[in-house]
Amino acid sequence: MKLRAFDIDKDFDVIRNWITDARTYAMWSANRIGFPMERKEFEDFLKRQREEGDSAFAAENEDERIVGFFLYGKNEETMEGMLKFIVVRQERLSGNNSNCSKPKHFILLGAKEISLTG
Repeated sequence: MKLRAFDIDKDFDVIRNWITDARTYAMWSANRIGFPMERKEFEDFLKRQREEGDSAFAAENEDERIVGFFLYGKNEETMEGMLKFIVVRQERLSGNNSNCSKPKHFILLGAKEISLTG
């Protein structure tokens, strides 16, 4: 698995259909983005997140297909990182995915500690 910066032009149409029901979508987005997800609203959301210091990332599999999305924010004072708004393509949830949580995948984010928000 490879992490890279999220590219709205390349990735939006892929991730917008991963969550197909309003209830799950509301839980994922904390009702900050309307359902179904529209590009302009998502761009505005990402802009607000960038202004708060968060960065959007995509996870790619070996075939360079996007299989995950998340936001990452780092507290520069404590050097703690936080992963949020995580979504993974449904097919990726089956099988052995232990490599998704290995610390080496998050070294590039520059934090001493990573936590997830729910």
